[in-house]
Amino acid sequence: MNSMPTDSELSRRIGRAFLEIEGLAEGLEESIHPDDEMFHTARLAEAAHPGRSRLQYYRDGQEVVHALKNMLDAAGRPLAGCDRLLEMACGYGRVTRHLVRELPAANITSVEILEPAVEFVGQTMGVDARTSCTDPSRLNIGSDFDVILVSSLFSHLPRARFGEWLQSLYGLLSPRGVLVFSAHGPEAVPEIAKDPSGFTFVPQSESLNLDSAEYGSAFVTPDMVREIAREEGLAHIAFVERDLWMLQDLYVVSRVALPGLSAWQNVSFVQGVIDRVQIQEGEFAIDGWAADSRRGVPMQSVRLLVDGQEVASVEVKAPRADVARLKGRPDWAHSGWSLHGRLPELASGEHLLAAEGVSTTGATGVLDILPVQLP
Repeated sequence: MNSMPTDSELSRRIGRAFLEIEGLAEGLEESIHPDDEMFHTARLAEAAHPGRSRLQYYRDGQEVVHALKNMLDAAGRPLAGCDRLLEMACGYGRVTRHLVRELPAANITSVEILEPAVEFVGQTMGVDARTSCTDPSRLNIGSDFDVILVSSLFSHLPRARFGEWLQSLYGLLSPRGVLVFSAHGPEAVPEIAKDPSGFTFVPQSESLNLDSAEYGSAFVTPDMVREIAREEGLAHIAFVERDLWMLQDLYVVSRVALPGLSAWQNVSFVQGVIDRVQIQEGEFAIDGWAADSRRGVPMQSVRLLVDGQEVASVEVKAPRADVARLKGRPDWAHSGWSLHGRLPELASGEHLLAAEGVSTTGATGVLDILPVQLP
């Protein structure tokens, strides 16, 4: 039996397999800065899912771009037509590495308050990387942006800064530009007591480098976001609940009305895991669940791949009341799938087993990848 690689080695292998199945292997930047706190957050799941940290990190960034494109398509402003995009609070490039596959790097300005992150993103991804600040009135990065993306900053701002940043970034839009930002709704972390005003700020976050008084955890109701927008003179605002990572609400602010956003709905992004793999004497039993993040949309199937080659496909229809309850999604009550039988002829040793979900919307995505050992 071959020895199991260390988690870091396994993580790189699984991450690479994910990129290959997703068609992202050519051109997506795979280097991750050692101080990337978003990657450290993904690594917290290593105990439960060994080797899955890079897969999760890549997926989280990928989902932001999927959600952005979904919204822009609804608004009639496709991302492909964007000449100037500002990515605010880019960190160490979790999202940036996906954005540069959609747009020329020269079209993107990425802004971050941590100097090492600014240097890393600029050098490795080729974008115009700029240094941010805590006071938005001191920000000097140009204007007339067609799209401003802020995927996880407003979810950390205190009340005063929330309004200041909203007004400041709105002022950087081109006449037809859109400001897209995410925020935690009041139910994002139920165990934290919420202020009845509709805005709760807790001076605590996953960051070890930023002042918790300026960068903590914020929870805000849609009504409060609209109220803050009105205070800042912003008239056109729309939102979809929990459109990012099934956790953060996604908001769009524009200078002009965008009628297409009346039909805007959650991005179709497949979710799920492989729960169990048993292999004995050529017989296998593989179980898991798969679902579409868009409410009420059923899954079609799950494809199983070994070392990137499809070996089986199974319908998604088995009862999974546990998943529906845990995720708060009654429409996921039949998100289970199960496959039992004989494996195709495979060489002994370690292989990578991947599950790829296929939604009835046509959306596809890798759900999970894990190592399996064959005698």
